[in-house]
Amino acid sequence: MDGQPRNPFAVRNGKIILIKDLSDDERGLNCRCRCPACDGEFIARMGEVKARHFAHSKDACDEVLAYTSGLYKLIHQILNSGNPFYVPALVVSYYLPNDRLIDEEYIKLNTRIIREDYNAARKEIISPGRYIIFEKAELYIDNKNHIQALELTYKESKMAVKVMPPDTVCKKGTASPHKDMATLAVDFTDDADIIQTSNSSVFQDYLLSERLDKHWIINPKVKQIYPHIISLNQEAYRKYTERQKQIEEEQRLAELQRKKEEKLAAERFAEEQRIAEQELEERQRLAALQFAENQKLSAQRREEIQRNAARQDKWAEIKQNKINNERASKLAALLEKHTDILALGYEQIKDKFVQQTEQIRDSYGYRWVKCKYCGEIKRESEFTSYGGINHVNLGDCALCSREREQKRRSQI
Repeated sequence: MDGQPRNPFAVRNGKIILIKDLSDDERGLNCRCRCPACDGEFIARMGEVKARHFAHSKDACDEVLAYTSGLYKLIHQILNSGNPFYVPALVVSYYLPNDRLIDEEYIKLNTRIIREDYNAARKEIISPGRYIIFEKAELYIDNKNHIQALELTYKESKMAVKVMPPDTVCKKGTASPHKDMATLAVDFTDDADIIQTSNSSVFQDYLLSERLDKHWIINPKVKQIYPHIISLNQEAYRKYTERQKQIEEEQRLAELQRKKEEKLAAERFAEEQRIAEQELEERQRLAALQFAENQKLSAQRREEIQRNAARQDKWAEIKQNKINNERASKLAALLEKHTDILALGYEQIKDKFVQQTEQIRDSYGYRWVKCKYCGEIKRESEFTSYGGINHVNLGDCALCSREREQKRRSQI
């Protein structure tokens, strides 16, 4: 049984029961139950560890088939007993364009059935949810002896119920329409524990109630809403076209206003340009007059500056001549004084060169040296070298030194 669904359904005395309907004394073969699918003998496994369930005593058939057959047959049994069954509201959502007219084919492609609590921008309730006692419930069995649907009859109209078993039993996940009938999916996908722990009475209450998830797969009544959607579309399209015309008129008027404003703006700009050009011409005329006046004043200032500069140059020349004359007079006086001092100093020392141990100086402090080549007595400033032991007052005058150097170079 590992990996197989634990089947809570069985047939006893021609009716479907649930494992929870049994007492503890009816465990094993004492349950006197048969398989809902193959009619094989069942045993009731009612241990304390694993969930209670039915199993084949031997030669087991497909456990999934046994489970789904039991589930379908129990629902069939309940609905054939005249119990009111809650059928959910038929609610559709649809897309409604306003920029074109639509037909039924477009509506078919853009309309879908939704749950009543689903939030949609546009939805219509075609028929409200209600409890119905069906006149007849029939199992639809295919040529492989598999139950495909329940066909229910109410007031000469038929609908189908497709059962979606718990996902622990079958991973199919969706239900397909049955024939061309309105098809309602009864969804037990998440209800494995509820089924496993319910007896027939509890299961019946749950099946018939609004708590069980039921939703429409297909319903021909959806077409009833088509004329209403087309009417809404026509009205929306009328408003859309009127609004488009209004927008076009507004755009036309706006374009006229824009062109008018552009023309006024161009005229204002041209006038502003004309005024600006006149102002520019006037500014240029005034600037030219001012420039000419400035040039005249500049020429006058330059002439005045030149006259002042000439006067200043003349005055500076006179002043400089005066200074030069004063300097020349002073220099002449100094030269005369120097010549006198030189002559007086020479007279004082000319006879003192009879000794070569002490420096010879005049009364003015100037030292005198005698050239050992030419014999002239001159101030020390006119010698290139002089002095030494025993010839303190003898030296080589600059003139003799140059002559000897020139003579030496000429001999090279």
